[in-house]
Amino acid sequence: MVSPLVSESYERGHRKLADRLGISHAMVWIVPHSLEDLPSYLVLAAVTAMSRPECPGHPVKLLNYMLAGKPIVCFAGAAKDLRHMHDGFIAPNHDYDALGKAIVTLLKNPALAGQLGANAQATVLANFDWRYICVDIERIYHKLVEAAKRKNRSYPSTHARPKALSGESANNQSLTEILARHASRRAFENPSGRRS
Repeated sequence: MVSPLVSESYERGHRKLADRLGISHAMVWIVPHSLEDLPSYLVLAAVTAMSRPECPGHPVKLLNYMLAGKPIVCFAGAAKDLRHMHDGFIAPNHDYDALGKAIVTLLKNPALAGQLGANAQATVLANFDWRYICVDIERIYHKLVEAAKRKNRSYPSTHARPKALSGESANNQSLTEILARHASRRAFENPSGRRS
């Protein structure tokens, strides 16, 4: 069990639960740890799990698991962009028995686990690569700028528009170039490219 939480009572409670369930012999307790150590622990995982049934936004932990090509078990509420039995094993929200059975299923079926992990990695690379995300964001900004230009032609304003918006800047770089350069610099500083 890898956890960033520094809490003796938290760890003590989980150790007692592992003893009661008879699984202490199969547990490695790693608390606390640094963010830089996480990739090393992730490599050791046969199956990754997210036990949060509701998760607003997109869990970075999920993206890390996907990028690492690890098989993922999670509740439907945290399964952002995962498809059941394609790139993740998804359990109904709050059905902890189903979540546990899914973990056991993948531990007993390495071929299925490997396929789900490979598909998860393909999904994250196809849908969450900054090079593609930046193009989509840039497309949105261009639409907004064009809409603003049309509105400004319809309703003349006494205020000057910024040069960057009107395309008059000689040094104007595309958003894609700027964000891709920033993402590359971050990826170099943090090879996983993401925070957990």
